[in-house]
Amino acid sequence: MHDHLLVVEPDPAVAQFLALALREEGYVVACAASPAEALALLAARGRSAFRAVLSDDFRAVLSDDFRAVLSDDFAQGTAAPYAWLDRLRTRTDAPIVICTRNAAATYADHQARGYDAVIEEPCDLDALLGVVTALCARDDTPQPRQPHPVSREVSV
Repeated sequence: MHDHLLVVEPDPAVAQFLALALREEGYVVACAASPAEALALLAARGRSAFRAVLSDDFRAVLSDDFRAVLSDDFAQGTAAPYAWLDRLRTRTDAPIVICTRNAAATYADHQARGYDAVIEEPCDLDALLGVVTALCARDDTPQPRQPHPVSREVSV
């Protein structure tokens, strides 16, 4: 398989678990613990380097690093929970899977923004792997940014 994935997750234990599970499925995984690390990886490797990006929505994480990445948004007082994800969307061509504890309240917002799947945390690993597999199996031809048919809430 050898598709390259980027996992953006602030909790080291969760990131390690996801990376291990994805590697066991044959994916090559890079991890970033913060928005700044993810943007640096994307800048270094290019916007087409990853086949898919799995990201925490960082709604609960307002670290200094997070604020630094989104400094313009915070300075203007417009930083919304989606600021990180909107910035990510502009830096990669890969499908984006959002992992959130608030999927029910934000599902329509994520769909409207063009993210490819929304997974509610804690998530079922088989469901997450199914979504990633489906996104990586998509045809590589450019398509308009709209949610993929596998987009759905998954809660356990």
